[in-house]
Amino acid sequence: MKIMTIFFVIIFLTMNAQAQTSFPLQPSVKNVMCGDSATVKNFLKSYGEDDFELIGIQAVNDNFHIALGIARNHKTGTFSIIETTTTNKTCIVGVGKFEKYKKQEGKL
Repeated sequence: MKIMTIFFVIIFLTMNAQAQTSFPLQPSVKNVMCGDSATVKNFLKSYGEDDFELIGIQAVNDNFHIALGIARNHKTGTFSIIETTTTNKTCIVGVGKFEKYKKQEGKL
């Protein structure tokens, strides 16, 4: 029992020290789905997310840009956030459902 108590105290102190860093944001590893732009676009279309809109473009340097966009399915209210690079690589970095659709379904 004594060893378990010491173990939990060490874990608590480690977690507490990590939470008190000077910078409020921490790096995180997040799984994303990527492929060439046409493949990702066709994948999203197969789920009815066929309304694509460009949100903005970030210039990383003179030769490399990242476009951020959203693909929507207006019937189901689902969406995907996508990033596309000048090297023809597109990644789905986020997915969700619009709040107004959740309210209509009584899930909010």
